[in-house]
Parts: sequence; structure tokens; C-alpha cells
Amino acid sequence: MRLPKVGDCLKKLVYGRYEKALEKEVLSSRIPAHIAVIMDGNRRYASKIGEVSYRGHFYGAKVVENVLEWSLELGISQLTLYAFSIENFERNDREKAEIFRLIGKKLDELRKDERIHKNRVRISVIGDIHLLPTSLQEAVKRAEEATAGYDGMQLNIALAYSGRREIVCALRKMAEEVKRGGLSPESITEETLSEFLYQNKNVDHMIRTGGEIRTSNFLPWQASGSECTASFIMPLWPELRRIDFLRAIRTYQRCEAEKDPEDLSS
Repeated sequence: MRLPKVGDCLKKLVYGRYEKALEKEVLSSRIPAHIAVIMDGNRRYASKIGEVSYRGHFYGAKVVENVLEWSLELGISQLTLYAFSIENFERNDREKAEIFRLIGKKLDELRKDERIHKNRVRISVIGDIHLLPTSLQEAVKRAEEATAGYDGMQLNIALAYSGRREIVCALRKMAEEVKRGGLSPESITEETLSEFLYQNKNVDHMIRTGGEIRTSNFLPWQASGSECTASFIMPLWPELRRIDFLRAIRTYQRCEAEKDPEDLSS
């Protein structure tokens, strides 16, 4: 049996103490109500460890469970995860099939997860769901129906999602409502449009893993108009640690403190 090296034990001890100190600092200030996450780097992680690209998503799936757990611990009320974009349909058939199979499996696991029911987590999938395979659409329906009555954290999973398409879809629905006489053009406001979106809550903080500094058409209406802050961090999604997540929350808190120093405490 391989014994742990002294350096490994020391590193673990230091990181453990740092994580506790960081958590204490984060919990002493306001926690963002809505966090949106672009889970980037799964395929690069697979390449890094010498596996086929789609296998990276299987490693990343475990991190989804971790982030859900961390969010529940911190009292975050809404978590939106970017799981599959419209652009991702351009990937090869094998990779798409594996991703869809994995997402369906994880949705069924979440539906049965004790933490979901204990914390009354409501699961909602946003995007052009009709573009997904029938089996995945059925898994989406099962997860949403199993948690429909819950009033705890809102867990949004963006599948077949495009921010611009979301806005276009909302505009079409509004036009139909105007045509039916249920909405007058003069009464339309920003709040009206928000009501027709897949998800109408403003994003407080956006996190993107993998080192890329872009938002990739993710929740543009909900983020751009709400002074949403952002953390673009280096770890690939499967490598994300709780320390990285806490640091991202701290970034939000420091930005809020700069905007209004007297309105920082929770």
C-alpha cells in the first residue's frame, strides 16, 4: 500500500485551513442569490488525461453534484448551469449521444437524490427542449414533475440553450399575446419581456471555468441588465475545487463592496 507523502499531507492540511478561513470570510458577507455557471473544460480535461473527448463530461458530472452541495451549504437560492448549447449540436454524433445519455442518467439520479427532496430543490430545464432526443425529453419531464411543488433552491439546467434564441422566443410569445388582445404594445416594459423568458431572475454572479474570458451567449438578458459580476477562472470544470468556488463568491462580494461599502453585510 502506497503511504501518503509528507508533502501531500502538509499540502492537504494547509489547504484545509485556508478553505475554512475562506468559508468564514465568505459567510460574513452577502451571498449572491443567483449564480450562473459556464462549465467549460470537460473535453480539454479528457485530452489532458489521455482519454477520448466525451469522457471529460463524465468526470465533470461529479463536479455538478459538488457545486450543488456547496450552493446548498452557502444558502444560494438559484443556480443555473450551462450544460449544452445550441452550438454544441455541431459536435459529432458519438459525442452528442454520450452527452445526452449522461445528462438523462444524471437527471434521473437527481430526481431520486435525498438531498434534492430534503432541501426542496426545484429542477427546471431551460432551452429548446424539443430539439433533444425523446429519451432525454422524458428524463427532463420526470425530474421537473418530481420537484414541481418544491420551494427551496431553484436548479436550472440549460440544455439546447441560446441566449439570443431565448429573447427571440420571448418576443414571439409577446407578439402572439398582443395579437390575441391580452397585451397592449404601450404596456410592454423590460419587466414584461422578463416574464416571457425561460428564466426571469437576474443573475448576480457568473462563473466560467477553463480560462476563457467570454460569456458565450449565456443568459444575456438576465446578466447584462443587472450589473452581474463575473469570475473567469483557470481550473477546467472537472478540476474545480470548493476553494475555487468560494473565491468566485468572494469576487462577487468584493465587487459589491466597491459599489456600496455600507451595503455589504448580509
